[in-house]
Amino acid sequence: SRWAPSPDSIWFMKQQNGSMGKHIRLMTRQHIQSLSDAVSYSCPSAVVASLEVANLWRLNNRKFDNRVYVLMASLEPLIILFRPGHLRVSAMSMQSKEKRLDLASHVTNLGVQAASVKINDTSRLFQKVGTMEEELVAERGLVEGKRAAKRLGLSVRNAVLQAMYALKENFRAHAITGPSNVWALVAMDVAFDKSLNAFVLDINSGPQPTPPFFSTLNHPSWLVQDRDLLAREALDIVQEVAFRKVASRRGARNATSSQLSFTGAWELLYHEERGRLHPQLLRPGECLQSL
Repeated sequence: SRWAPSPDSIWFMKQQNGSMGKHIRLMTRQHIQSLSDAVSYSCPSAVVASLEVANLWRLNNRKFDNRVYVLMASLEPLIILFRPGHLRVSAMSMQSKEKRLDLASHVTNLGVQAASVKINDTSRLFQKVGTMEEELVAERGLVEGKRAAKRLGLSVRNAVLQAMYALKENFRAHAITGPSNVWALVAMDVAFDKSLNAFVLDINSGPQPTPPFFSTLNHPSWLVQDRDLLAREALDIVQEVAFRKVASRRGARNATSSQLSFTGAWELLYHEERGRLHPQLLRPGECLQSL
């Protein structure tokens, strides 16, 4: 009750190393309290509990999140790039109180959605990231909608930076060949409240090999193209950074701090040797502030 304001507040219980959304279980605060009072109940191990986002922003009463991609092109020096990705939208509207624990209303993962609504065309499950700005303009008018979209963009980038700063030492601890050779490509799922604050819901180990059922569905062409491009562009960036590190060790000046020759659709958010690239972006050690 310290964090959940209502007995009906929903907790997302996530099994460790789960995938495809099937590892998630929904429980209310009231349900958890009743289980904790039972003598036979013991807390499950290797489970992460996340509280639902209060005052959640929805699209036509459907839950959505922004699947963004983050490239740590280098750990030493720390170089972080961002790709806005796409929206994952539930095919089902948020249900009445009696059906609030319906998984398909809350989990936008394609595996859960495809199993629940039995569709072949995923065009209503995936939307371009620009949909958020279109919705804000429709709600608030052109000028204020554009301003709100800019605030939203800053919020998601800072949420990503805060998460990556927190993960930095984890990457270092698992370095096999030394921290100077470490890089990572991750996918983050981000939701927003109606004040446009961004919340990182989940962090995934980057684009995974396509599951068998994925190829049996019809997907928007723009989504397929972006999935193809993002990994190839990321590897080009990592390769260039690696070459620059070699040049730096051989005495070349400013080899790693100068501007990258190619980033594609990737946006550079932070470069340790150049500092933050925008005065409103978080630096290591800083925390997000609510809008």
